[in-house]
Amino acid sequence: LPYSKQMTKSWTNKGAMSFDGVVFDSETSVVTELNLGGACLSGSLSANSSLFRLHHLRYLLLSDNYFDSFSFLPGLGKLTNLEFLDLSYMGLVGEIPSSISSLNRLTELRLAGNKLIGSFSPLFNLSKLSSLNLDDQKKKKSIFFSPKTQLLFF
Repeated sequence: LPYSKQMTKSWTNKGAMSFDGVVFDSETSVVTELNLGGACLSGSLSANSSLFRLHHLRYLLLSDNYFDSFSFLPGLGKLTNLEFLDLSYMGLVGEIPSSISSLNRLTELRLAGNKLIGSFSPLFNLSKLSSLNLDDQKKKKSIFFSPKTQLLFF
């Protein structure tokens, strides 16, 4: 994986003004982007993790990581400023998390390479969603969703 554990290695330097995969707002210094895609993260992440206190976060990439469970998914609903969310290739199984329905500013959602089934209703409230990736690499099938018409295109 391209980032490996080297990405989070820079986070231990107390004097550092920047960290790999983290973007700060230049005026307010709050974290606005967190790219942990392919960072080889594993273990557990809970819904009360400090990650979900990053209320100014606009871009979150967690793709290609391997968590023991997905108990953190309800915490996503707290990140109401998210515009971009990538949960691709994480081994998600089941329905699209209902917590996603509260992400009203979301314009792009990537859920490719997971085993999602059931209702797409959590997406119906996402009026700003313009891009949804549900590609299934095993079936070579692409699914496109239009939240305005609530139609899926295969």
